[in-house]
Amino acid sequence: MAENILDNLIMKRESKSYVDSLHAILTHTGQFQGSKVVLAGYTGMAFKLSVHRRLLPMSVTAYGQWGEAHRPGIDNLGIFTIWDGGRTRHSTFGYYQQDAVNWVRRSIDEGTGVIYWIPEFGVIHGYDNSDRIFYVQDGWSKEPQILLYDNFGLNFTGFWYCQMFGDQVRIPEQQMLLESLRLAIEDWDIPHRLLPDHNIASGKKAYDVWVEPCVVGISMSRVRVIFWNPSAILEPKYECICRMFEGYGTNWTGLIHVMNRLGR
Repeated sequence: MAENILDNLIMKRESKSYVDSLHAILTHTGQFQGSKVVLAGYTGMAFKLSVHRRLLPMSVTAYGQWGEAHRPGIDNLGIFTIWDGGRTRHSTFGYYQQDAVNWVRRSIDEGTGVIYWIPEFGVIHGYDNSDRIFYVQDGWSKEPQILLYDNFGLNFTGFWYCQMFGDQVRIPEQQMLLESLRLAIEDWDIPHRLLPDHNIASGKKAYDVWVEPCVVGISMSRVRVIFWNPSAILEPKYECICRMFEGYGTNWTGLIHVMNRLGR
């Protein structure tokens, strides 16, 4: 096929770029009908927080090795997924790049968009074989970005990543909820996701690292670059928990204590 563009697949930046991208793709395929808040909860993305000791903007997406960090959440939705990525400096990059170009086109032909690291995360929703280009949505602009096949994966970060999605099996909602809690606890208990680097903290440790530079007097403009304000991170997490647990509180009384703790 010379050209193929998926109609009505629209990504809009409103939260984490990965969640925005995932929601756009799965609602387009009909594999998810809920809000971004609920999707972030079921996939565990709502509970991921990573902070660099110098509050660098890259902290927002430095929550682990992306493929492995995203897989448990997609598994919890019952959706088959394949991803690829790595460092563009590796000598084998050209081979992986060409292979990725081919299976991204196949995914588009099958009617499913692909998550792509721009950076940040965005959605590939079409291609034109005659011009050898992909159409990529970043969620900010109404017009798609143009990505040459030959430039696939190349960006200033030195990392590349793309992820496609397949068929889905049904998982009971209660089981998804319990697994999301397990994902939240796991993220809370792991202080460093990118070892041996200890400059980026995760989970409970991330909150301590987040506050420390403010105490010693780091420029508040840098804090705003990453998070704008604390409520931008904390309130969505609390809202996510409340919405997910709605209807279960009377059966699982322990969840009421979880929400009360989050409310503090």
